[in-house]
Amino acid sequence: MPNVKHSIVIKSPVDKVFGFVTNPDNWTKYVRSLEDVRDVSSKVVEKGTTFAWKYRMLGMHFDGKGTVTENVKNEKFGMTMEGGLPVTENFGFKQVNGGTELVVEVIYDIPGKIMQLLTENPVADKVNRKVAEGVLEKIKTYCEQ
Repeated sequence: MPNVKHSIVIKSPVDKVFGFVTNPDNWTKYVRSLEDVRDVSSKVVEKGTTFAWKYRMLGMHFDGKGTVTENVKNEKFGMTMEGGLPVTENFGFKQVNGGTELVVEVIYDIPGKIMQLLTENPVADKVNRKVAEGVLEKIKTYCEQ
């Protein structure tokens, strides 16, 4: 199961970064290939909140259901997405020098041998790392505005 872990420092208070990352209205803003989040089961996002999602990768569309697995204010947030492209995302938040260190870990559970080949080769690994970097850079851009 391939995974990617990356971090960034954002010049914004941890409360603002945490609020942005955990708001389902923002998920399509910082995950470029996430096209839709809908049917969120609760107005207050907490452990156990569920949602439906649609993702685009390599010209293919994947749909599924997601569940928030962790939500500890200003410390950690996690979710699993099941369906066509199973993924687990874990975010860690830490206050540093008036800003926030944000760590994201993405764990892919790719079904099928072809998808495993795509994600376990060095080129795909670079692509996955670039995606994680892109997510963090977008969060940084929105939160530093």
